[in-house]
Amino acid sequence: METVSLLWLCYCCPLFTVPQGLLQAYCGETFTRLEAQKTTFLSYHEDAQYPTDASIFSAATFESGGTHTAGPDRRLDHYQPGTWNILTALGIYAPVHGGHIVFWDLGLVVTFPPGCSILIPAGVVRYSFVKVREGEQRYSVLQWAGAGIARWFDNGLRRDAEFAAEATCLKHEQREARRHRAHEEALDLFPINGELPEETIIYEFLGTNPDIDLD
Repeated sequence: METVSLLWLCYCCPLFTVPQGLLQAYCGETFTRLEAQKTTFLSYHEDAQYPTDASIFSAATFESGGTHTAGPDRRLDHYQPGTWNILTALGIYAPVHGGHIVFWDLGLVVTFPPGCSILIPAGVVRYSFVKVREGEQRYSVLQWAGAGIARWFDNGLRRDAEFAAEATCLKHEQREARRHRAHEEALDLFPINGELPEETIIYEFLGTNPDIDLD
């Protein structure tokens, strides 16, 4: 039953595509780049599949079970640099008592009610979740752009093994130089305050909630 429900969510539910509107509105350049990347990649790999036909993210995962807590996540080699993850909360729980996202590097605890989605810079900040109360359930869907596809483009439309076997020393040096520049180039894709839509509300973190247990 659980497998059937997950497949239904993946192929029939707007859960995977509606949150992409966040990315398009707030990070349009990244959205356009991932959209073009998908078109090119699938033209070379007709048997490849994205989570849904409309999704621009190459990977997605369901996180489920119990009170659902996790350690800080920062798998730098897992995500494409300069992109975003979209995290969507599901379940039945009281968001004022649990289910918050803890951004460890920023010192922030963010209330995250069921049905909400949030954009997180991929591989840049560590985050985890506050436990929900006994008897409550929290699930989430994480969508991201996989690093493997980025490497395929960086290799000149070739897999790592193919590039290693065929590329000259000069090509290897040029690729390494590009990778060293990738961090600065990725930062240019993140919006700053002046580039956000006019209706954007920016909140300041003013304190802590003594009712939240981070242990």
